Amino acid sequence: MFHTHDVIVLREQVGGVDPMNNPITTTTQQTVSGVLIAPSAAVAISAADEDYGSADRPYGVKTSYVLYFPKTFNQPLRGALIVVPDEEEPLKVVGDPKPYDPRNTPGEFNYVVYLEKVKG
Repeated sequence: MFHTHDVIVLREQVGGVDPMNNPITTTTQQTVSGVLIAPSAAVAISAADEDYGSADRPYGVKTSYVLYFPKTFNQPLRGALIVVPDEEEPLKVVGDPKPYDPRNTPGEFNYVVYLEKVKG
């Protein structure tokens, strides 16, 4: 048996526009239980990093996680932010993750989600 955690999924929804035609967004929050969390090492960002590096970010750090959602969760996560325990800020979902076919994944998890946060 794995030790799992609760995470909070944050999604922005557009609910119209204001008088200046700017979108009006609201954030919905959903707690998901039974998520297996695999933290990755925090990595210093170097100037050679193709995605984030530059001489202007000498103290930059990229933090990433891999989350394994239970088979009971099957909602889209593209564009979502996820709050994991022991992190001060939500982390961005990378890409557009899709769950594996539950018939091909023994055990309780079938939805792999990558998260990352860049700071500094």
